[in-house]
Amino acid sequence: MQIIKKINRELEFNYNISEITSICMDIDYKVNNNRILGILNLEGDYVSSNFEDTREDFDKKIDFSIDLDENIDLNTVKVEIDDFTYSIDQNKLLINVDLSLSYEFILFDEKKEFDKFIESREIDANKIEEDREEESKDLESVEEIKEEANDIEEIREEKIEKTEEIEETHKGLDEDKRKIEDSIIDMASNFEDEFITYHIYIVNDVDTLEGIAEKYHISIDIIKEYNSVENLKSGMKLVIPICDE
Repeated sequence: MQIIKKINRELEFNYNISEITSICMDIDYKVNNNRILGILNLEGDYVSSNFEDTREDFDKKIDFSIDLDENIDLNTVKVEIDDFTYSIDQNKLLINVDLSLSYEFILFDEKKEFDKFIESREIDANKIEEDREEESKDLESVEEIKEEANDIEEIREEKIEKTEEIEETHKGLDEDKRKIEDSIIDMASNFEDEFITYHIYIVNDVDTLEGIAEKYHISIDIIKEYNSVENLKSGMKLVIPICDE
């Protein structure tokens, strides 16, 4: 299962912003119980309308949390930056982030749950039979046993119905939504496992492949492989893999 979660934040700067000259974002998160707690790390530099001849560095943190359903397998949860955009309002930077959230559901094991229920009730068929014989088929005891058996059957049927509902839900999932819509992220995921964090870098007029490679301490070939690019254009978004050292 894959869905898009939108994060919108307003970040305040010390000076009015004339132009964002470079910007990149990465993500850190952890899954705690049924909640995702994360931080979006935003850094770069900008030209202030107060000091047009100099660039100011910035480093901003955006906290976020996402609640998860109880029937989600937490070991399969994965969060990635799908895309982000920004706009400028005087000394404020308005950030809009699309997070790609993927996960799988826990398959309900009806037989296992039913067995657990039987064990929790500690039903001893032999003891029930002995009680019935000792009490000379006491009708009241028999009715109690029947009521308990009916309760068990009702619970079993409820669990079967729930299992069937979940199976129907799984069948109805749109297979196309399982595919990663962003081809750039799709290509990046096929490379070596040592790259576990990705920057999304927006190219400006003065950027070169050599300059970007030097800034992130990677080779030009890796940038070309991840982005299928030979020449840079202003406004282009590049996936920059960061080696987990």
